[in-house]
Amino acid sequence: MKHYKIIFIIAIMALICSLSFVSANEMDNATNLENDELSLENSDFYADDLGNVNDDSSIDDNYTSSQKDDSKLGSSGEEEVLDANAGEYRYEDLRNQINSATGYKITLLKGNYRYGENDGNAIQINKPCEIDGMGSAIYMGLTGCRAFEVSAPGVTFKNLTIFNAQYYGGHGVAIYFSKDGTLLNCNFINSKATGPDSCGGAVYFECTGSVSNCNFIDNNAISKGSAVYFEGTGSVSNSNFTRSSATDFGGAIYFSKDATLLNCNFINNKAAGPKSSGGAVYFAGTGTVSNCNFTASTATNIGGAIFMNSGSVSNSNFID
Repeated sequence: MKHYKIIFIIAIMALICSLSFVSANEMDNATNLENDELSLENSDFYADDLGNVNDDSSIDDNYTSSQKDDSKLGSSGEEEVLDANAGEYRYEDLRNQINSATGYKITLLKGNYRYGENDGNAIQINKPCEIDGMGSAIYMGLTGCRAFEVSAPGVTFKNLTIFNAQYYGGHGVAIYFSKDGTLLNCNFINSKATGPDSCGGAVYFECTGSVSNCNFIDNNAISKGSAVYFEGTGSVSNSNFTRSSATDFGGAIYFSKDATLLNCNFINNKAAGPKSSGGAVYFAGTGTVSNCNFTASTATNIGGAIFMNSGSVSNSNFID
């Protein structure tokens, strides 16, 4: 009987020790989480009025279900993405296709469209329409001309790649939207807004804008938003931003008003000026960020990855 009492006492003591060990681990984990959140706020993330931050490191870096394989896209390797089955056309041929179309949906001949000498100014889109590039690529050749200037509301571009656009006279090098617009399944590579205080190295939305399933690679702007600049409210989802650089604010994206960012990846983006903030994204209004990855984003001043005036960040990764 004594033996049973001894065994029982030993079992009780072992249970107490195990509970103490678990409690200590839980306290350590809570401390680590608190330290991680403090580190996040002090280096990668800055918010004047923060609603919620949840840094969930369990999210896979390649979680985005619609993430594209951008290994064939590059700032100078144009030949890598040429489709041998696509036709070869001039930029002027592209203009003629769009201008001669009569319906809302404009489906381009799949091809490689190259801007050349005497191809004129940017193509004007002055009526609501949906332009489907069918996988076409436009090569602007760093000639100082925008690819498109959009003055009509409700214009959508889809399934289109624009290379090497450069513009000296203002914002929005590849596409300038002066009305509401949408981008779907598009790529913007090596766009350069080189004019004084220029914003939107690839795309500029003067009003509300929406971007989904797009890639932005090696884009630059002198001032703000080297990939995309939103003057109105904006939303970006399922898109990738790589090696974008702006001098002032928003290395990749600048939002002037309220905006949402969902399921996006940011890699090696920076705001490089002496007082720059928001190495990847700058929210001047209220922002909502969810399920995003930020890798190696930097800013000289504050918000290495994000600067946010107010809003929330959830289920996102910040990686040095």
